Order: sequence, then structure tokens, then C-alpha cells
Amino acid sequence: MRQICALEIRILSEELDKELKSYRIDKFYETGNGRFRFRLSSERKKVELVCVLCKRINPTDTIEASEKPTNFAVAMRKRISNFSIAYVSQINDDRIICIGIRKGEEEGKLIFEMFGKGNLIMTGMDDKISIAYSNHRFKDRAIFPKERYVPPRNDGLRITSIQETSKYLQGLVSSAKGNESVIKAVVGATNIGTLYVENAIMEAGIDLKKPMKEINQEDINAIGSRILALEEVIKAPSPRVYTKDGQPVDYSVSDIRKIDSEAVRFDKLHKALDFYSKNEKVEVEERENPEAKELEISIQRQKESLKRIEAGIENNRRAGEMIFENMHIINNLIQAAQQDRHITREKLQEMFPDLEIIDVDLKNKKIRLKMG
Repeated sequence: MRQICALEIRILSEELDKELKSYRIDKFYETGNGRFRFRLSSERKKVELVCVLCKRINPTDTIEASEKPTNFAVAMRKRISNFSIAYVSQINDDRIICIGIRKGEEEGKLIFEMFGKGNLIMTGMDDKISIAYSNHRFKDRAIFPKERYVPPRNDGLRITSIQETSKYLQGLVSSAKGNESVIKAVVGATNIGTLYVENAIMEAGIDLKKPMKEINQEDINAIGSRILALEEVIKAPSPRVYTKDGQPVDYSVSDIRKIDSEAVRFDKLHKALDFYSKNEKVEVEERENPEAKELEISIQRQKESLKRIEAGIENNRRAGEMIFENMHIINNLIQAAQQDRHITREKLQEMFPDLEIIDVDLKNKKIRLKMG
């Protein structure tokens, strides 16, 4: 299942804002690998809201089983149970959904970063992070408890700056280098959605591989008008899921020129996402548990320490056996040293040629020797 784009998140957040406002959060589940489920309720009905980071957030009738609650799930439940949804919005015209929550005078935010590997972050109304699914430190921001949540910079052409499309395109032409293609240049400078930007260029009748530096004013106007038309898509989306041999293969919120598959149409994007996910392959990779990793390291250290202790015991056993077997010689050595308090190592070596005497320290009553 592909990642959801910023244009789709704008439409989705507006849908969820209308449908989920005032619902109470009864339960939170982590079902594995960036997948979460919220059990919501109102006076009218109950709703299961599923989130798969980077891919979708939608009400569903398909309930994913969850085993023993993870530490993250337990921590989240303590923080959000019995809170109500106040609003749902998009942050910074980006692939970020914010669910505002409220309980009495207490307020907070659930922030779903739907890019990269994704993240679920809870903050207070002051944007101070309370808990995060994944902690990271980036060049310009940090996702750690007590840090202030800051979204990534979004300097390109955005949904709210779509009226400035022509100016952006003219800037891209003037700064174009080498044979950079129009699709690469425009997609790289926008944060709307590759699928829809690509479709706008194709509808303008321009080859996606055409060098950006060869784009003229007529091309700019043609592409710009098609991108600008996405404003109407936001106001009146037409969600559909494309199928092949009866199986979902992609989805969109408007006609897409390059897709000629059959389409199942929906009145809401979140319904299309739920339908599309029926064929979703759930990855089996498990999220690394820091506590389990620390325990594994501790057990390994204890095993290594036990090996060293066992080796020491074996060395001491062998030394004891050797001392016992040569006790008569050692007693004679001690007796010779006691009788001559000025005896030297060399003298003792002459007296006991079968021993290797390393050092004699009569002051501290020590004689070091090597046996065997």
C-alpha cells in the first residue's frame, strides 16, 4: 500500500473532523509495526479508528487483534482514555494529521507524522511532547519528551500557496541545471502529491522527461492551470479505488490520466482507504523493544561473566591439585627459607632444581614459583 500524500491528507482530515468530532476515546491499542487502533464512542454509536503510519487513518469494521499491551500502548492509555476529539486538522500543509483532544479543561494533541517511517506523538496544548512512538533527533528539530514539537520545514509549493504555482514554475526554469526533467524538478519543489503533480503535467500535454530548462511560458501556464485545478479537487473530491482482477491496486481523489483500471467510487476518502486496505499486506517485522534489547544485553554480559568465573574455578582447581601433589617439596622449600632469612632466589633454585622459582620476597614472606 502506497504512502498517503499531502493533498489526500487535507481531504481526509476535513472528513474526519466532521465525522469524529466529540467522540470519546475509550481504548487505545498498538497492533504492531506502526499500526494503532482507537476505540471511540458517542451517544449514537461506537467506531473503530485504525491508523497505519504513512498510509492511512480511517474508521473500519475490520478489527485487528492485539496481544498483551505494549509499554507504549499502556502509556498512551493512561494519557488519553476518556478524552474527547475536539477537532482533526492538517499541520503545515504537510503529511501530518493532528487530532485535538479534550477532557474538561485539559487539552492535548495526537500528531500523526505520515512520512518517512512515520510517528505518533502526543503533546499538550503548549506543544510540549508528552510521549512519542519513536524518539529522534534531527538537524532542526527533536522528538523527545518535554521538547517542543516542531514540524519539518515545508518551503516548496504547498496547498495553501497553490495560487503561486506559475511563480514557482518560472523559478524552476530559471534555476534549472543540466537535463533535469520537468517531473523531477516540479515534484521536488512541491509538497502536494507526486501522483497529482505528474497527472497535471501529463494533462498539460508535456513529456514528463522533457528538460526543465526547455519549458516555455506556454508550458508554465498549462501546467500551472492544471495544478491550480487541484483546489477544486479539495473542495469536491471524487475518491475511487482502482482494481485489477477484482483486487485493489491504487486509489485517488480525482481522475488520473495514466491509470486505466476499473474504478470503484466512494463518497468519502476514508471509505476508499478502508476498501483499499482489504488487500493490504501486513508486514511482519516487529518493532524493536528497547527494554527487551537491554535485557538481552544484560543476559549476555552475565553469561560472559559466568564463563570467566567457571574458568577461574578450573584454574584454581588445577593449582590446588598441583600444590597437593607437590606438598612435600613445597614444605621443604618453606623450611629452607625459614632457616636462612637471607637466602636468595638463586640459592633456593640450586637447592630445588625441579622447581622454577620466579621471585623471593622474604620481607613480605612471599615466594613465587612456577610448577608444571
